[in-house]
Amino acid sequence: MRTSTALAALLLLAACTPQIQSPPATLPAPAHGGIIEERVTQVAGVSGFDGPWIEFANRDHGYAMFTMCTADACTARLFSTVDGAKSWKGREHPQPVAKNQQMYVTGPETVVLLSEPDAWYITRDGAASWQRVAYTQGVQPPEYPAGDGGRFYLEDSGAIRDLRDPKAHLPAPEGATWLTNSPTGDLWLTGEKGGAPLTWFAEREPNTWRPVPVPQQAGRPVFSARVTTSADGKDTWLIADQEPAPAGSGGTARARGLALKATGLPLIWRFVNLTWVPVPTSGIDERPHWSYSAASAGDGMIVVSGPEGLTYLRDRVVHSAPNPVLGWVGRLRDGTLFGQATHNEAVYLSSGTGSARDWIKVVLAN
Repeated sequence: MRTSTALAALLLLAACTPQIQSPPATLPAPAHGGIIEERVTQVAGVSGFDGPWIEFANRDHGYAMFTMCTADACTARLFSTVDGAKSWKGREHPQPVAKNQQMYVTGPETVVLLSEPDAWYITRDGAASWQRVAYTQGVQPPEYPAGDGGRFYLEDSGAIRDLRDPKAHLPAPEGATWLTNSPTGDLWLTGEKGGAPLTWFAEREPNTWRPVPVPQQAGRPVFSARVTTSADGKDTWLIADQEPAPAGSGGTARARGLALKATGLPLIWRFVNLTWVPVPTSGIDERPHWSYSAASAGDGMIVVSGPEGLTYLRDRVVHSAPNPVLGWVGRLRDGTLFGQATHNEAVYLSSGTGSARDWIKVVLAN
């Protein structure tokens, strides 16, 4: 269960439940091909629970939460791994019963839990201990993560907040909706106006923003835009989500509903010599009703997740790997790619650079 008061996460696991390990097996992937190491762990104490919701901070450190909800409350169970899902350990949830349960993984040993409507709980030692902070509706969590792990983040109000100085609120340009902290310390803001992306750049401090024009690309209007970088800061990309591809004239109500949930193939630019350069995606056949996503893969490449698997781009389509079909793909702080299966039954981790990658399928079963 999620609420509009938080950002992006769900539920987790508590109690010292027994730890049961399953040896990893190298298995062939489904029909789309590729060899994937599968790590399946069966855990006790969560029979009848939904989930799990799994998040990783890097290749090795991850957390998972199962929940079981009734009309009155949700019960949560929390687990953690420090070896890339080879094994999971039951952790104590500080308030396992609440109206709503959510989890935000902000670092290898830093996790924020929301037990709504009572309190936030934060750990900085891998769930060994918890600090309680009273919850106020509409207020963001303590030590709110700048999604890319940087120092600054953009509040819903449009103000920029400094994690090292919570009282400092700096203004953002009108229309900005997303802030990106580059590993080099530089900052990007993005927004959208009239169906076209907007970008601003600042060197290390969010006090002087310089607009950076975005060349037009053929396509549909965009409804959101964000800048993403490689883990080493050498590659900078702009990803703009197009409105969903039309479902055609007429169509069933279900088809129209699917179209509303899709994001469309993103428009992509690469930052080269202080200029945004369009990166064609013409080598990818867009399918209506599919939610596409993209992430920086390193080595001058960006990866696009779609119904045919993962496609890698540089200045054009350079490699289409027979990797898993994912509902979503993103980059962790250490450069690991992290993805979710289309039906949420598993998550995937991938170390490596560019398109030269090993994939691990992670299943935590009840």
